[in-house]
Amino acid sequence: MVIPSPFVYWAQSSNSVSLKIDLRNAETPNIEVLENKIKFSAQGVGAHGICKYEFSLDLFAPIRSSKEGDQCINVKVYENRIDVVLDKDESVWWPRLTAQPQKPAWLKINFDQWKSEDDGGSEEETRDVMKDYPGMFDKLHKEELGYRKGILIFLSHRFDSTAKFIPPRPLLFL
Repeated sequence: MVIPSPFVYWAQSSNSVSLKIDLRNAETPNIEVLENKIKFSAQGVGAHGICKYEFSLDLFAPIRSSKEGDQCINVKVYENRIDVVLDKDESVWWPRLTAQPQKPAWLKINFDQWKSEDDGGSEEETRDVMKDYPGMFDKLHKEELGYRKGILIFLSHRFDSTAKFIPPRPLLFL
């Protein structure tokens, strides 16, 4: 029997990686962090209902190993999710989370916490991803959802010369 993986949303800063594991009512999550790998397992409610969920990720670069009194992993268990923050070994931006170029289907980008290299660390300035990277947002959206959002407009109903009803035609604006 295949054990399902929960949806995992990730984001990064120059010195840490954050993972949001979409698992409700998680019971005693088991998280094991090695130098280049993270393993997770827990019983909870996810996309497949109540069952055991687990995943293993080979990370792009090493994570800082814990020393005496030094915390390299921060785990917070909430009712509807589990947040994990990992400290990077070196303060550099990763081009991706995983060592392999192909990401698993259950791994998503956490746009709520996403920061880029050129943000410059200013938290006060709110930026609009749509304006800053118009093509990139559409490309990522299509990758994640499999389609691009558009505006669907229905024209009002019409009648032909014999007073026969003609249903409205949808128009799609991209």
